[in-house]
Amino acid sequence: MKRAEKRVILAVATEWASGHGGLSTLNREFCRALAQRGHTVYCYVEKPSAAELRDAEEHEVVLLRAARMEAGPPIQELMLEAPLPRGVFPEIVIGHGRVTGQAAKAQTERYFPGAKRVHFLHVVPEEISPYTHTGGAAEAARERDLQERNACKGADLVIGVGPLIHREMGNLLSAFSRKPRMLRIDPAFTAPDAVRELPEGLHVLVMGRLEDFLLKGVDIAVRAIAQIANDLTVPPVLVVRGAPPERKPHSGSNFSIWPRVLELTYACAFGSLRRTNKHLGGPTTSQPTLDALAS
Repeated sequence: MKRAEKRVILAVATEWASGHGGLSTLNREFCRALAQRGHTVYCYVEKPSAAELRDAEEHEVVLLRAARMEAGPPIQELMLEAPLPRGVFPEIVIGHGRVTGQAAKAQTERYFPGAKRVHFLHVVPEEISPYTHTGGAAEAARERDLQERNACKGADLVIGVGPLIHREMGNLLSAFSRKPRMLRIDPAFTAPDAVRELPEGLHVLVMGRLEDFLLKGVDIAVRAIAQIANDLTVPPVLVVRGAPPERKPHSGSNFSIWPRVLELTYACAFGSLRRTNKHLGGPTTSQPTLDALAS
């Protein structure tokens, strides 16, 4: 089989770590996987920390810091030309969703017109707006739909994350006279280092920001476990990854119907994915890092 030609790739993201959830995680893992396959990968971000710079370097990805602007939202900084090394021009530019998708579009239209553009579609706007906008959901969905369409327009490839978004993507792009190529992608992008043996305890993992409790389906997971628990020999523990550090344990939720819940805080620092025990009615205790637990 002929090996794929090595490319210079520029990804645009608000961050390298996962401070804002799964979109950042997907971008980081995708960049790592591309670099692992021998491509030259740059990631253009707003304000990379020292830890982010080190982590990217360890995975052979170069982070580019956006220039600061005195006025306007931070995302406007990513509209400025990415500070690539002299003589380096990207062959592929990658953007995600309606935010960095617009920034990636600006990079190809203003500064790198010869580059191909790849746009990742992460949401179906009309499905999430009722949960993210308590008032004016229909108008919010329409606005986000237009923003997503604009980000998709002119792209050479649009990638839907998962089967649902890929299926709905055809409707989103149906009005285009020139439709981009469409592709479905299912994370993860790299295989685990080793196969782990299943422990005796039963843990059920749900990943998603707890600020979006209903949108992420955590309430469904709680009710489902409560219904099947009597049929199991080992009482399961619901592990919810995505609690902000300042969150009051189990606040604003119906965890009381199944109190065996372990909330994991966000982990923005690399190599220190802290596991925090916040059982209902119990004390908060620090647990070993997930890296140590996985070893």
